[in-house]
Amino acid sequence: MKPALHRALIAALVAAGAASAVPALDFDPATLIRAGRSLVRVEARVPGRGLGIGTGVVIAPFTVATACHVVRDARELAVVHGGRRWRIAAQHADAGRDLCIFLVPGLAAQAATLRDTRELAIGEPVTALGYSGGGPQHTRGEVVRLHRYDGSVVVQCTAAFTSGASGGPLMDAQGRVVGFLSFRLPGPDGQFYALPVDWAFAGVHDADYFRPVQTAFGSAAFWAREPEATPFF
Repeated sequence: MKPALHRALIAALVAAGAASAVPALDFDPATLIRAGRSLVRVEARVPGRGLGIGTGVVIAPFTVATACHVVRDARELAVVHGGRRWRIAAQHADAGRDLCIFLVPGLAAQAATLRDTRELAIGEPVTALGYSGGGPQHTRGEVVRLHRYDGSVVVQCTAAFTSGASGGPLMDAQGRVVGFLSFRLPGPDGQFYALPVDWAFAGVHDADYFRPVQTAFGSAAFWAREPEATPFF
């Protein structure tokens, strides 16, 4: 796909998913099935640690978002969907924000519907979806806080997820992706965090947005830095 066409498709998808609507009361099975069509398993083989599993979400044609910490220091990477493994041709890595975007030519997966994270409200129902315990699992919860950070908002919610779900989608009651599952903190309920959707498209119009794949990131994610360098939340 030509870079200009790819960027146009991304812009159209963001615009289509940006409209706000009152969330439904129930996350019905049909919505969950539709959301699963945009889900991929990310496999990362790290020397000395074996095969690690994470989750990714298709955000545009042939384009997968995941958490950078899922693939950090991996020697072998694969995106799995529909029983097939797909080659990653290029990536955009924003390790500081813990967000990696893969370009996967030919990936036969439906792109998710996106919603601007900044439209969320405290108390709104959300669902975390990802590969927990081998297969896709979902957990319902609600938005606890919206932390302003780095030009957007980081979502704190009660929708629990495990390490295998990292990089997967946080969805509203209509199945729209409102964030990407990233990190958890010990403590009382509500210590589960998701990255904002708009971070995935920062700099998308730059000519060098996608580069050769590499996983030796020079910086740690904002939530994994020394205590004095981490956000207050």
